[in-house]
Amino acid sequence: MGPTPVDSPLEYLKPVVPHGFDTLICPEVECTAQPRQHRQGQPCSSHARCGGTLQRAVFLSKLQSLSYGISNEQPAVHRYVSVMKTRGHDVEAFRRGLVVDPSCPWLGASPDRLIFDPSETPMHGLLEVKCPYSQKGKSVSQIAEPFYMVKGHQDIFRLDRSHDYYFKVLGQMALAGLSWTDFAVFSDPFMIVERIRFCEQDWAVARPKLDNFSFLFCCLI
Repeated sequence: MGPTPVDSPLEYLKPVVPHGFDTLICPEVECTAQPRQHRQGQPCSSHARCGGTLQRAVFLSKLQSLSYGISNEQPAVHRYVSVMKTRGHDVEAFRRGLVVDPSCPWLGASPDRLIFDPSETPMHGLLEVKCPYSQKGKSVSQIAEPFYMVKGHQDIFRLDRSHDYYFKVLGQMALAGLSWTDFAVFSDPFMIVERIRFCEQDWAVARPKLDNFSFLFCCLI
């Protein structure tokens, strides 16, 4: 991430790289069978089995990523609190359920945590934690592309403002009536934290799209 001055307001964004973390890299599932044809020109059963194997591999990969994210959420929150405290932010994290704004009850959000930071104004914000399986065991210099965190000024990683995750946290802040969210990316060797401020202009663009989606799809179910 590059050097960041100790007295810089961005100091808390610099990742902590702990030592002694073991990693397990799971082998990729690859189909090597070649499709054969029946006399009628149709793929034989071995090709069908191969396709089924690939489908199962994709499903298991998604399931593995989901399981990894769920199992690492609490460790990620603990790491986040520890990292922020070392950066002079004596934060506390609290669980919070579904958030609904009475003025638009068709929209809801479920932020990972409610954050209390006495050094911030206002003191309450939100926390969104991501534990990407694609970055498991990788150092900051090994972060694989594509990635929703982009490296910018002073080699600081920031959330891509065109990514769905940005509009997700934007919606969470709008519905919760809060003005900042800490977006934390957790991996064994590092953690990245960006404090994202609510943007009225971006929300004005995103809100009608969310309303239309809710009315056209969700309300019809």
